[in-house]
Parts: sequence; C-alpha cells; structure tokens
Amino acid sequence: MISPSPKKRGKKKKPRKQFGQVFLSGVLGGMLAGFILGIFTWFYHGSTTDAGLDFVSVSGVLGFITTVSYFSLGHAILGAVFGFIIAVLAALVRKTPPRFLSASVAFAISFALFIFIYFFVVKNLSLPSSLPLKDPMRSAITTSCVLIGLLSLVAAFAISIPIFIQLRFKNFRDVLIGILVVTAVISVVRVVGLNTANARYEDHDLATWTMPDNAKKVIVIGLDGASWQLLDEFSEEGLLPTFDRLKNAGIYGNLVTHGRRTSPAIWTGVATGRCHKEHGIIGFTIPMTGTAKSRVWWSTDRKKPALWQITEEFEKTAVVINWWASYPAEKTNGVIISRIVEMDSASVYPGESLPEIKALVDSSYQTTKDRTHNAVAEVNTIFNLAEKYVENDQPDLLMFYIKRTDNLQHIYWAAHEPEVFDASWQITEEYIAEGRQSLRSVWGEVDKRLGQFMSLVDEETVVLIISDHGFRPRAVFDVLPKTNDLLRAMGYLEWADDQGKVIDLSRTIAFAGVNEAWNPYIGVYVNTIGRQAQGIIMPDSAQVVARRLADELASLKVKETGEPLYRSVGLVSEHRPTRLRHPNADVYLEKERALRVIGKDRTVMVGGVQRDLNDFLMIRRTVMSGNHDPRGVFLCVGPSFQNKVILPLVAESPYTRALTYVTGYKSYLEGLYDLLRQLGFLDPYTTIDVAPTVLYLMGLPASAEMEGKLMEGILQQRLLEQQPAGLVQSYDYLHATARSDVEATPSDAEVERLRALGYIH
Repeated sequence: MISPSPKKRGKKKKPRKQFGQVFLSGVLGGMLAGFILGIFTWFYHGSTTDAGLDFVSVSGVLGFITTVSYFSLGHAILGAVFGFIIAVLAALVRKTPPRFLSASVAFAISFALFIFIYFFVVKNLSLPSSLPLKDPMRSAITTSCVLIGLLSLVAAFAISIPIFIQLRFKNFRDVLIGILVVTAVISVVRVVGLNTANARYEDHDLATWTMPDNAKKVIVIGLDGASWQLLDEFSEEGLLPTFDRLKNAGIYGNLVTHGRRTSPAIWTGVATGRCHKEHGIIGFTIPMTGTAKSRVWWSTDRKKPALWQITEEFEKTAVVINWWASYPAEKTNGVIISRIVEMDSASVYPGESLPEIKALVDSSYQTTKDRTHNAVAEVNTIFNLAEKYVENDQPDLLMFYIKRTDNLQHIYWAAHEPEVFDASWQITEEYIAEGRQSLRSVWGEVDKRLGQFMSLVDEETVVLIISDHGFRPRAVFDVLPKTNDLLRAMGYLEWADDQGKVIDLSRTIAFAGVNEAWNPYIGVYVNTIGRQAQGIIMPDSAQVVARRLADELASLKVKETGEPLYRSVGLVSEHRPTRLRHPNADVYLEKERALRVIGKDRTVMVGGVQRDLNDFLMIRRTVMSGNHDPRGVFLCVGPSFQNKVILPLVAESPYTRALTYVTGYKSYLEGLYDLLRQLGFLDPYTTIDVAPTVLYLMGLPASAEMEGKLMEGILQQRLLEQQPAGLVQSYDYLHATARSDVEATPSDAEVERLRALGYIH
C-alpha cells in the first residue's frame, strides 16, 4: 500500500526578506504620495514662492521635474521611516502584512502629514514664536488641524488601497522603484551642484592687489519687501513686462533674509556682508540720550565698513541713494544721498551737491495724504536720481533703494489675499478695491521706471535687483503695549498735550523708551537729574524709585485670568536682558502673552482703579495685515551671470515652521539649522552674501571676516575659473565715521512713519 505523499508546503520566506519587502513597500508608498503632492504643488504654485515647500520652485519643465523630484525623495524618506516601523512591528508579532497594506499606510500617513503641516502653518502664520503650544489660541488651531489631518488620512488610505494592490504586478513595482531612483539622482545632483564650491579663493595683501581685466561696474537696486508671490501674480496679469524680460535674460530666485527681519538691520547687512550682531544696526530706532525721544539708526552707529567705503579704498567711485542707516552721509569717492525726507546739510556728500539734488527731489517728491501717490512719488524720485548718475559718467558702484513698496504691502496685504483673513479683520470691499489698485499702481510704476532705467545701462554693467524679505499674511492683529499710558495711569508720567504724544518731563517721574514690535523687551527710564535734560529725581533716589516701579509693574495681572502683564521685570543694573536695546534704562519689562493679543472682558487694577486692558494696547487691524516672510527676491542681469532659475533650500519651509511652533522657540532648532548652513545645504543665498558678490564682480577682494559668502551658483562657470575670489584679512580699519564738519539732525518724519506702520510705539 502506497502511503499518501505529504502536501507540499510553500517555501516560507525568510524573516529578513519579509522585513525588506515591508520596508520597501513603505518607501514606495511615501514616494508615490510625494510624487502626487509634487505635481499638485507645482500645478497650483508654479512660481518662486511656496512650490516645493522646502525649495524655491520654477515654472516650466525644469521646475516640474525638480519640484516633483524633491517631493518624491522627501516623502520616500518619510515612507522609509513608516515602513521601518511597520516592519519592526510585523517582526515582533511574527506576522507579515500584505505589501499593499504597508504601502497604503505609508502613503496615507505621508499625505496626511503634509496636509496637517500645510494647514497648521497657514493658520499659525505670524503668531509669536514665543506663544507656547498649550496656549488656548494655538491649542485650538492644533486641534482643528489634527482633525483635518485625520480626515485626509482616512481618505488617502481608502484611495491608496486599490492602487497598491497592484504592487503584486512586478512591472508596476519596478516602475515605482525606477521613479524613486531617478528622483533621488535628480535631487542629489541639484543640491550638490548648487552647493559645490567652484571659485578659487586666494589670500592677498591690499598693497599687492591687482585689478582683474574683467572687472565690472555694478548696480544694486533694493526693493523693500519685493515678493515673488506678488510679482508673479502681477506678471501673469501683464503688469510687469520689464521684470518678465529681465527674468528671461538673467538669473533669479529667492534671497533668504539673514538674521533679524527688520529693514535697517537687513539692508546694512547687504552693504557690509555682516549680520546685525556684528554691524550693530539692530532695529528701527534708538533712544536719544537725555530726552524721551528716539531717532532712527544712523551711519555713525554702524560698526563695520560698508561697500562704498571699501570701494573708496581702491579708488573706485560709488553713488548711494536713500540707503537705510546711511545718514549722516559719509565721506566717499563719489556721492551719498542718505535720505530724501527732511533733507539737510548732513543728507548729502559732497555738500556742494546738496542744492542741485534737493531741487531734483523737491520737483518730484511732493507728498500728500494719499499713500499710493506718496509711494509712486518716491519711486519716481529715486529713479530720477539714479538716472542722473547713469547718464552722467556712471560710477563703478551704484546702489539705490525704495522703501514704500514695503509700507503699502503691510497696509494692503489683506486686500491681496482677503480669503485668508477672518471676519474679525473687518475687511470691506472698498478696502480690497483700494488696496489692489494701490499695489498694482506702485509695482506697475516700479516696472515702468525700471525699464527706462535699464535702457540707459551699459551692456557690460551687471545689475542686481534684490529685496530684504518677502511677504505673507498675518494671522492675528498687530498689538503693541502703550507703556507710557500705563505709567500715566500709575501716576509716574504726565503728558504735555491732549493727544498723549509729548511727555512733560518737568512733571514725569519715569517714562518708557520706544517699544519696537520685534523686541520683547521695553526699557523704562527714571527721569533723573543730570541724565535727562529736565530730570526731577535726585540721582541718589533713582535706584529706590526704580525698585518701587519694578515691583508695581511686576504685580500687574489680568483680573479675570490671573495672567501677569510681564513675563519678567527687573532692574537693568542687576540683570540686563540680551535683547534690551535701551541705553541707560533703569527697569526692563519683558512682554507676556496678555500684551501680545487682544481679548474681551480683560481688566487690570492700575492706580487703584479697575481698567480695561485694551486701553493700554495699540491694536492695528488692516494697517498691518502683511508681515515679513524670510524669502526675498534676487534677479541678476549681465554678462557675469548664468541664465537660469536656481533652486536653493531655505530654512523657513512649512516643515521647519511647524517644528518652530511645536517647540515654541526657534532657538531650539537653530543649532541644527546652523549646521546645515555650514554644510551648504540650507540658505545658500542670503542677504549678507550680496556684499562679497558685489566686490567680486567689481574685481575687488572680500574680507575674510565677512560672514557672507560669494554667490557662486549665480555666476558663469567660465568667470569662476578665470578670476579667483580674492580675500584680505580685514577692512575694519575703514570703520564708519560721520562727517565731523556737519551736524546731523533727527528726522521726526521718519519716526512718525514707523509709528504709523505699527513698527514702534
């Protein structure tokens, strides 16, 4: 009798092979999610704004391939993480899930994570980074975004299952693997190619420096707040033919803001190649010793030499027009027109040029109460001055700057994107129509004058058009505490006028310095005899008054919630906060959340009276609907530049912003960001890189002490091979010195304009 043969059993897969298959399925799931998201993002954001999230995106075939590649690779990495987790769990329970299931899970989680982060970032725009995640406002946003993410997770999972069931077909799987390999290669080549150094750096002594034969004349045009998001939209409407022509002829992309996002700090960084901590211009205003007033930062406050001083060292001519923190005008081999508002003898160098320049300014810069008219007037005035020096013996370096483009975008950004603002902003149809017309009028005028200006520029001249930052909408109202109103209610201060703008120092015990929106600290001064011009407190009593005042301010709380108004209060003599920028202040105040947001039914006991907290807050609604974004613009044209669009990785992507919001403080992540910057994979082109690049184009050596680096990726390879990037040890001996023969005078108009914009109070 023949016994039945045993049933053949399928060969059991080895655990290692099972692990690898589950892991690979996760990679493919994440990759396909990224592939789809990349197509979606490129299609809807095919410009140099948010497309690609981490990267600047471009339209056209190159933009499509690059954006999709970055997304595919990035989400494949996420899929690898999810696949690894699933594979480990499968190994622990000793059960192998179907490959389509692990791929679907990775796909769904990748997709949902993207959706969650996108909405989380959009809803968190412009919330103070110090606002903790547990704050009610941020908790509500987080909850709603989690729900959105969960819904997208369920939807993505349901859609992906039938797709990944096809993974059993070998050809389909091979196609996905092929796409993954191709996207990985493209991404690596783009990033490495972008960050690989090509220039040869050589140390030199100034005495032995020889000018290269291909040195160029350079023009730097500063457009405050220019944003590709806005410019690309206007280009699509046909409003910016000059920008379109220059983009086709040159190279453009995002210029990332380096350091603090305040215009004086950034534009001084552009001129020096140094960060704000080094060059010393850190904000908008600085208190004036002996008074209760402030002035804008001056050239005498700058600690490092600017481009126009370096060019003078090599007997090159420079013309600088309207640059931040260039007043009073410094001696140079050329012309400095430091400001066109309240021009005086310190506004222009050389002094004999003042009558002619003032006449030209007065003929076009006639301001009215109409914001748009004033902005257009500034555009025309600055271009008129620039054209004067291009037509008549063009200098080796010409730098000019326009401010009011930024001002209008702060005011009218809600008109540009009304759909992202809720009803509390009270945005009207009239405001939207007015704002859209205003922005188009001003940028249209910039484009027209830029076209006229470029027609005068020699073909051998190189032109860099840059901005200090971009723009994005605010999520919450701009709020600044009215500290002096609070001090008056406490009995420490008296006003000399009915509007509460001028302090009567003859009856004031203590007053606060200017409160800048970017700075969490406020300095308070005891009105001491011998230190203030009209002091009333004896020097030996000042410390006692300061201590009493600090104790009273520290005790202030919101009655309904128990929140303190200040996170910390103390004597400056005992502890000076690192960001307190008020010289000789006696008491420092660190703002708490209660002074950063508005709310109903909040009261505080002040001077024995229960007062509405909103009485001590300055609330800006549509006046500050736009906020600074770190992605500015650069557009470079001339014989030294490549003709393409570049794709730098930037730190301020939605992913890094989400990390910032989760931690509550960006400083926690700065170590990682700094490491990536050092490796060249993050923020490769920043505002402080302009100065060494300008010097290189002019055939001059940069300083080894400059933190900015040569923007090699925008330059022609042939130029980099022929011309070494020269370095000298230092230019610090050229430190800024004001003209000693002319007295500078503070401009109240400049300070008032900053106050009207909500930058200061």
